[in-house]
Amino acid sequence: NPAYYADPTNTTERDNIAARQYRVDNSGKVTIKGPLGLAWLISTVNGFNGENARTFAFDTVVIDQTISSPETWDMGAHKWTPLGNMTNTFEGIFIGNPNVTITNITLNESEVPYVGFFGHTQEAFLSDVHLSNVVARGNNYVGGVVAYADQQTLLDSPTIENSTLAGAHSVAPIAARATTATVNQANAQNSQIVGYSIYSAGLVAEAEGTRVTNATTSEGQTINPTVTQGGNGTAMVSGGVAAKPSSSMDDTTDPNSINNRVRRFFGLAPRKTQVEVPTVIENCYVQYSSNGQTQNVGGLVGFAEN
Repeated sequence: NPAYYADPTNTTERDNIAARQYRVDNSGKVTIKGPLGLAWLISTVNGFNGENARTFAFDTVVIDQTISSPETWDMGAHKWTPLGNMTNTFEGIFIGNPNVTITNITLNESEVPYVGFFGHTQEAFLSDVHLSNVVARGNNYVGGVVAYADQQTLLDSPTIENSTLAGAHSVAPIAARATTATVNQANAQNSQIVGYSIYSAGLVAEAEGTRVTNATTSEGQTINPTVTQGGNGTAMVSGGVAAKPSSSMDDTTDPNSINNRVRRFFGLAPRKTQVEVPTVIENCYVQYSSNGQTQNVGGLVGFAEN
């Protein structure tokens, strides 16, 4: 595997180099100043290179906001591991910088679900994440920016370009799966999904009770030359914005229900009720193609359910 730092055998030099590219304040907020700072973040979160794993002890991560001219942070020398997984979801804030593009991220996790820059997020705020030259291979959910944006995650102004993604189930450059999330002003350019996947899309593969607005995908492609039919027949769903949008049942609180008014009178917390949340797609532009043995293909949506 690639080294996490410039010189992983020399811990003193490693730490001195990395220390100049990140800062942690007294509140636990992390400011990342360069690619080695990102490498330090991944090492610390996941317990690599002798670090004690502190999974999401840092709930606010900020790319240095003083950077005012374009910079490219090359992560090619570092193995990337998704921020957030099935066991430890990312539930914090990640604020990028429009002037910083993070490039050459490689993920090859064929046995692991939720493969992406972020793995599994819940109630997270992710802003201005700009990626380029992402190569991601996984199993169930492969997303360039986020594999699974869950439980009201807000993904604002993400961009990804020149990416190649592959997975068995749901694959897309912005998010493989999004449940009761919001994706705003996303931009995916020249991204390819290679091989067989059940759901593939130019932006979001599975959108469940999710709002996708003001988004653009251009030169997007699904290249699927080796699809094989299973015993009961397998199908692929492909769409320029979303492969399979559907409604979702969300736990929300209705403070005016009789039950909750009585509970409030007795000083009890209101109970949650199930509310159906539709998927909304609006103000989106698509330039997308799907090649190979594909069923349920649409310029915007492959298969709309509920």
